[in-house]
Amino acid sequence: MITPSHIAIYRLAAGRAIAVTGFEAGWIALMVTVYAKTHSTVWMSAALFVAIGTSGIATPIAGALGDRYDRRRVMIISELAAAACATAMAFTDRPGPLVALAALVGLAEAPFLPASNAAVPNLVADDRLEWANSTLAVGRNVGQMVGPLIGGLLTALIAPSAVFAVGAVGFLISAALVWSVSGRFHAEPAAQRQEHGGELRAGFVFVWHSPVLRGIRLTGFYDGDNYIKSDEKTRAIFEATFEHKYLSAGYDYLHATDQINAAAAVVKSAGYSFWFTPKSTVGVEGLFRYDHYTPNDSFDDRTRHRTIVGVAYWFKHQGAVSTALMLDYDGANFDKLVPPAPKQNKIALHALVNF
Repeated sequence: MITPSHIAIYRLAAGRAIAVTGFEAGWIALMVTVYAKTHSTVWMSAALFVAIGTSGIATPIAGALGDRYDRRRVMIISELAAAACATAMAFTDRPGPLVALAALVGLAEAPFLPASNAAVPNLVADDRLEWANSTLAVGRNVGQMVGPLIGGLLTALIAPSAVFAVGAVGFLISAALVWSVSGRFHAEPAAQRQEHGGELRAGFVFVWHSPVLRGIRLTGFYDGDNYIKSDEKTRAIFEATFEHKYLSAGYDYLHATDQINAAAAVVKSAGYSFWFTPKSTVGVEGLFRYDHYTPNDSFDDRTRHRTIVGVAYWFKHQGAVSTALMLDYDGANFDKLVPPAPKQNKIALHALVNF
């Protein structure tokens, strides 16, 4: 006999299978695109770190959201955020933005799995827990098996952008299936549910009281000017940062347009940078930063790249004095610039003393 609890678990399993399929397919499209555009082992390493490391780092932190807030809302917001990032990936083929957006997909998806697992005991009776957990596991396993196949086929037959678009649709379907499930996802006292007032206000309370979401910052700047009359001079800057006690990360994008006089050609330049610094509780911090700049998009193969990789150690405070040492590698490449510029590589040890 099919009961409401059976329907709830089947819908969650279907949503998980669809979302994981799109998630896994997206990584295949990401790897193919990054390799085709860069042929760089550094880029492939960054993409692999995003594919494997982002969720692994974020899941233990994001898992607390499902314990503190309504799990249905956490899961729906998670899928909608992932869908927004996957949609943005469908409209770019630049490696930097793709890797940064893929990292955001991983961060957005991180709360979904622990929240859905924690919701199971509230949706089914105790004697059906084993069946429910195995059904959800089957949904996830199906997605992990089918996703790479679909990602490879769509990438080869259509384009990577189609894979990202399909993934976005999958996240939306998953969100709709979670929304359609009847039953309580969280054993929350009635008094606590009432204190938030309304759905809109509760959404702001959810963000404000979440240390993970409070760490996200989005900033933008645009300046439209002219050298002389119609000779264009514009600057557009976008920045996204994330701060947490165990991880800080950021992404910057710059676009500029210049025409110094009426007889000169319009020059459009663009650049992006992404960085992250994982932190520990014993004073050790890591650093990875990558910069990419195209001085003139009419010659998009003429680029500047810079990669910084480092590790730092913060000594214990001595009163008001803080001290740190950092060892880093800083490498800059200049591809087909005119005039040519040599590759620059250096390794340095830095010391910092704050009074």
